Amino acid sequence: MFCPYCRLPNGKSYKTRVLETRSYWEPNNYRFYIERRRECKKCEERFTTIENSPKAKREEARTQEST
Repeated sequence: MFCPYCRLPNGKSYKTRVLETRSYWEPNNYRFYIERRRECKKCEERFTTIENSPKAKREEARTQEST
């Protein structure tokens, strides 16, 4: 993941490191979310990224169909 704050003139950014990771399950949408707290190695700004996993949705749908 690249830092959104310290963009270089050529459009690239410095890499970040993960400080904390949390996982969430959304039962209404059958979605699995991963929230990561990150910090830039250069400017030390912190920000949060949220990723969702459609794979978890497909696996849950399969288990419900088979029952």
